[in-house]
Formats: sequence, structure tokens, C-alpha cells
Amino acid sequence: MMTEIVEKYAAMIGLSAADQAAFREMAAKTEPEPEFWAILQAYAEGKRAPIDFLADLKALAARKGWDEYLFLGTVILFLYEGMHERYREKGISEEIFVRTAMDLKWKVDECRAVFGRPGCFVAWWYQKLFDLSVVCLGRLEFEDKVYDGPDVTVGGVAVKAGDRVIGVHIPSSGEPFTEETCLDAYRKAYAFFGGKDGKKLVFHCSSWLLDPELPAMLGENSRIVRFQRAFRIVSVKESKEGGGTAWRVFGNKYRAAAEDLPEETALQRAYKARLLSGKGWGSAAGVFAFDGEKMYKD
Repeated sequence: MMTEIVEKYAAMIGLSAADQAAFREMAAKTEPEPEFWAILQAYAEGKRAPIDFLADLKALAARKGWDEYLFLGTVILFLYEGMHERYREKGISEEIFVRTAMDLKWKVDECRAVFGRPGCFVAWWYQKLFDLSVVCLGRLEFEDKVYDGPDVTVGGVAVKAGDRVIGVHIPSSGEPFTEETCLDAYRKAYAFFGGKDGKKLVFHCSSWLLDPELPAMLGENSRIVRFQRAFRIVSVKESKEGGGTAWRVFGNKYRAAAEDLPEETALQRAYKARLLSGKGWGSAAGVFAFDGEKMYKD
């Protein structure tokens, strides 16, 4: 059963033949293990919180000598079956399900770029997909979330901590990342989250892509800079640690000393120069209001 389900969703999201074979082999190892099914049952019955469920899976992989990232990716593929059923129950289209499920394909590509093998090293993220709080609509992913930033009024809409907003995430799909593709995604999200009759909904993003130093680093014509123009920045932070930015910029070289970091892209060159100057890694949070056609950041 498990192997067939893993095969089904690995093919559905467009994994390569080699990656499909790797996940199929891992599923075949996992399926006969009573300990795995006991862990899964405890999670399904609510006896283990998602964070504990993940810890249990990692511990099982360590005991069995399995590749943790490949194993966790296999479990995600298997759990897509239940997620798929919840999409059907909610009347959400097959197109949106497949698009959202493809998130794992992009995470597998990230795992290979950073660690040299297929799998998933951010498995904690998938609870948001399983409970349907995150969906992929066009080029971007969106999350029904609680706002946790400072009080702000944008486009005439007052937003305070605890209000519901639409979170924006930027998956590493490699697809065109332009003002047009983002606007198309915002329109899809506006409709999906119940926007109508020009009522303004507030979108919120917290990301290294909103770092206000990026325009000076990359130039005003950068796709990243054009993306951040839509947002009103409400908070900024800097860290000496790379966090979720370093591996995105430098791939498997992200742990290197600043002077040894690669310079193969404009982004890498800009960040290397920044780090060599003694500055840390930046990120920011921003908001805009959207009426289905026009964005407001003031």
C-alpha cells in the first residue's frame, strides 16, 4: 500500500525517474516496519503533536540507519494521500492540489543542491500543507495566517497583531519571477481566500527577499527588488547567522568562510561583498492591501 501511494504522488508531482526510484526504494524499506505504523497511528489519533511526530520519525531513521531526508520525503509523499482527500472534501480543484503538492519537488531539488541527494530537510513545513493552511496559486504560495507584526494601516485597512492576513511565500520553483506572474498569483489568492467586490485584503510576507539593502546590492531592475516594491516594510532585522538565506544563495557552499564563498552569480557576488564588509544577513516583513486588481502599500 505505502509503496504504491508513494509511487503515485512521486509521479504526480513530476519527480525525475531517478528520484521516483529512490523514494520507491525507501517506501519498500519502510512499509514492513511495525514501528513506523505505530508512530503514524499515534500522530493520526492526535496522541503526538506534529513536532513530536517529526522527532519520532527522525529517531526511527537514525535507529534504522536510513537517510533521514529521503525517509522524511517518503513519508510526506505517503501523507499526500490524506491531504488529497481533504482537498476533495473541501471542493478545492485538482489543479490546485497538484500545484501545491509540487512543493515537495522543489524541496527535493533544494536538498540535492545543498546536500547532494534527494530528500527533504525542511519537513516541519509540511504540516501547513496537510492542514490546508498553505496553497500554491500560480507562481507563489499563500497561507491563511495570524498577523504578528506591529500595528499598521495600509490602503486604509488597519492591521494589528492577531488579525487574519494572507501570508506570501516564494517557492524555489525556478519559474519566471516577474511582476506579472506575481500579480496573477495575487489575483488567484484574492479569489481563493474570499475576496470580492473590491474589498481589500491584506497580504503579509516575511523574507530575506524584502531586505531593504537589496536594492543597493542588486540594482533597481533586479527581479527580487521589483518583487519587494509592492510591500510596505514594517520590520527589519539583521543576523550574523545565515538562517534560511545562506543555503538559498550559496547552495552546498553556504557553510564556507566569507572569503571562500563562490561568486558564480550576481546574487552570490553581492552577498559575499556584504559579508566581507562585516555586515550580517538581513530580512524584513512587509504588507500591502489588495482589492483584486490594485495593490496599496500606503
